[in-house]
Formats: sequence, structure tokens, C-alpha cells
Amino acid sequence: MASRVMHLAAAQGLLARRTFQNPQAFLAGALLPDAPRTGDNARASHFISSRAGKRTCDLVEFRRLYGEELAEEGLYLGYYLHLIQDIVYRRLIYGKYGLRRSLPEQLDNLYQDYSILNGYIIEKHRLDCPNTFPAGIENAAVCRKFGLNAQGLLVELRGDFSRKAEGETALFSREMAEEYIQSAIGLCETELDTLAQGLPPLDPWTLAWTIKKPAP
Repeated sequence: MASRVMHLAAAQGLLARRTFQNPQAFLAGALLPDAPRTGDNARASHFISSRAGKRTCDLVEFRRLYGEELAEEGLYLGYYLHLIQDIVYRRLIYGKYGLRRSLPEQLDNLYQDYSILNGYIIEKHRLDCPNTFPAGIENAAVCRKFGLNAQGLLVELRGDFSRKAEGETALFSREMAEEYIQSAIGLCETELDTLAQGLPPLDPWTLAWTIKKPAP
């Protein structure tokens, strides 16, 4: 998945371009899928679904569960757009750039790259770390469903802002980060326009990525 700081850049980019009914709740929702969680629910909280050698974030299932809440333009809309951003990310790194998350050394390098890139992204996009989330967010149905710890997420975000590693990235460059952020914002804006016009929403399987097995 993309880093917390990259998701924050995409979310704040959308807030700068558009007006939302509940912007604070929207920002919280845009980060919430990456919150610490009870148990091993990372795939579940991102609505990951697989079929025929492909994988995607199941936007259809999310809309089935929370479709009415999307109209509130708050937490659930932010959460929904986070899932779209993760689809963009996976297609970019697994498709265009051919990275293999299944290889432990690549995964370690990728997380280190995130730490190195945090300072650059924060400065370039003039990001602010949220000080708090809307009251009662832990009681939202999606938080209860996946055991999401919103306050723990704030702690991790503060760490992203305070601990900025230095050095050269190994796998994920500044250019790739910028390509991802702008592509994610673009697809999210397209989906927002689609929802506003009452047109058929995004079919996530049209943007599914191929499941790559580890080399023998």
C-alpha cells in the first residue's frame, strides 16, 4: 500500500481542489484504512478481493455496505477514495515498475524508502499533520468492523512527521512518488465527478493488478 504521508498528500490535494461537506471527517477517512487494527485485518480493511489471478480493492462491496454514507462527503467518502488510491498504487508498482512485494528484501527496502521520502513529500506538498480526528470516530461502523485504532493512527502520523530518514531511496523514487500522488488525485476526481452526476461508479476489476508469485 502507499505510505500514510502519500495518502495524506493525495487527500489534502483533493481538499485544495474541491469542497466537501465534512472536510475533517473526509481527511480522517482518507487515512483510516491504514490505522493500527485488532488482529490481522489489513487485507480485510482494504477490501482486497482476488479472482482469476487478479486482485483489487472491492469498491463494489464497499458501496454495498456504505453507499448511503458516501453522500455525506465525510469519513466514508474519504475511506472509499483511499481504496481507489491503493488501486492506483498497486498498478503502478506491480505493473509499470514490476516490484515484487512477495520478496522480503524488496518490502524492507520499500518501507525504508517511505521513511526517506516523508520529508520531501511533507515539504513539497506543504502538509500539516492532523492534531485530532472528529470526536467519536472509533464508534463508526467501519472502525468497529475492522478494529481500527484512530488514535493509534495519529500517533504513527506524528512519527512520520518527526522522524525523517536521510539517504538515497532503493526502489521508490521521488519521481515515482509524485507520479503516484498526481495519478491518485486524478482518478479520485474522476470518480467524484461520476458519483456527483449519478453515473455508474468505478468497476474495480477494470483496474485489477496481476498476482505475481515468488520466483522459485
